[in-house]
Amino acid sequence: MNTVSAPKEELNPKKLKAGRIDLRVTFRNRLAQENDAELEEVYVVQSTMTGLACNLDVDDATIANIQTSLYSLIAAGRVDEINGRNNR
Repeated sequence: MNTVSAPKEELNPKKLKAGRIDLRVTFRNRLAQENDAELEEVYVVQSTMTGLACNLDVDDATIANIQTSLYSLIAAGRVDEINGRNNR
């Protein structure tokens, strides 16, 4: 399997319809917004892992603050709330 990236998400439906790619992974709400009868949902990914990459020059204290903020969001239930909105 080869992975192809695009500089803009908007290019992927065109690539799919032109046969340049076989599968596109996107959010369900984006597919609904496109309202394109030629495109159909064929598989639903139940969960995804996301991350944040930092330049090597970012100091350890800043990275620790980001991580602490993430843990706070998780503990407060905000991450689950946001994920729930994205899965509609």
